[in-house]
Amino acid sequence: MTKALLVGLVAVLVGCSGGGASYETNREAAQALGDALCSRVQECGQLDEEFSACVNDVVVDICTENDCNAAPRASDDVIDECLAAIADVNCTNAEFPGVCVNIL
Repeated sequence: MTKALLVGLVAVLVGCSGGGASYETNREAAQALGDALCSRVQECGQLDEEFSACVNDVVVDICTENDCNAAPRASDDVIDECLAAIADVNCTNAEFPGVCVNIL
């Protein structure tokens, strides 16, 4: 997954407009999603930038589309379900998990 694909995946997350974790703000959820997305891309051997830069890009992209101080649209459980689905993405057929669509 190149940076262009990663940016496209972030657009799906934000919709262009019970894991125990608690996401009070879109920024906290964006950080968790960035960590998950970039970790998976790195595990697939397709990360073409520093890990921290990748996560930062995801957070910035999400915060450009959303008020990062606002509460996420989705519940903590749905966000955790999305994170788990991202971890299971197949490296050769990187289809974005449907559970992640429009959660922020």
